[in-house]
Amino acid sequence: MKLTALTAPYVSYKQSMGMRFHTEARTLRSFCRAMGDIAVAEVAADRVQAYIAGTGPVTRLWHRKHEVLRGFYRLAMARGYAASSPLPKIVPKPPHFVPPIYSQDELQRLLDATACCESSRCRLQPGCNPTPVACSSCCSTRRACASVKRCRSG
Repeated sequence: MKLTALTAPYVSYKQSMGMRFHTEARTLRSFCRAMGDIAVAEVAADRVQAYIAGTGPVTRLWHRKHEVLRGFYRLAMARGYAASSPLPKIVPKPPHFVPPIYSQDELQRLLDATACCESSRCRLQPGCNPTPVACSSCCSTRRACASVKRCRSG
């Protein structure tokens, strides 16, 4: 069976089970375009690896593509359309999330910007006018940077 002919009923089946499956369907269409009009059993493992890897380092998208294709090939093998899965046997660990780290000056600017809005005079009413405060020499002074908004009355 052709790859594109199997993906359409697979997507319909998943959606009939109550799943949204829109992003996954887009991934499968992209996979079919990358592989071409070939049979499910003819898909080469190196081409699948190249599709999943894309360019650059392993990202969360790598894992999403792998998950979608793993489910697809599980169905293909269960129905006898493929003898084995061409997916990579070794799955790298997902990238570790590193939260942003702010300097003391950046934290102080954020606190200064929110302090005005927490005061009793600022309730985003007609008297409050949030405007950016200009900064000279890129935040080297105590004033807030242009990207931080402060409330000024009047």
